[in-house]
Amino acid sequence: MNIFRPFIEPALAAGKVVLLVGLFGAGFYLGKKLEAGKCAETAAVSAKAETAAVLSRVRNNERIAEQQEIDRQRIEKAHHEELAQVRADIARAPSLRVGPAICSGFAGSAQAPAASGSDGADSGTRLLSPEMDRAVKALIEETERVAATGRACQAFVASSGLTH
Repeated sequence: MNIFRPFIEPALAAGKVVLLVGLFGAGFYLGKKLEAGKCAETAAVSAKAETAAVLSRVRNNERIAEQQEIDRQRIEKAHHEELAQVRADIARAPSLRVGPAICSGFAGSAQAPAASGSDGADSGTRLLSPEMDRAVKALIEETERVAATGRACQAFVASSGLTH
């Protein structure tokens, strides 16, 4: 009789359990690694797609910014040309006159002698004083500048697609 026989059976059973637990642990460990690899691969693909989308948006935004700069320059040029035309028209305009309905009660100190055949030869009108003439023309210029700025703003809104 072998004195170790009573211990061999339980030792073999324990060995089988340890082997089974070891195989389960190794499978769990390898499965976790495989899953982590798949997750990392999915994350890499997702990050690559996200980076491509961001780069695409950046390029699109750059194109939009370039187009907006072109539109801004075009609108600003039209605005400056319009104001230059207004200033030229005001500079070419003759001195302003007021009619008899406005000036009938005033003294004739600002009245200029009417030259026959001139546009201002109407004896019922009076020339404005030079200070008043400049003030009225400055007011006209300011009004035209504000209107031109409003038109430039409308052009910007329309070119930016901000209207319905």
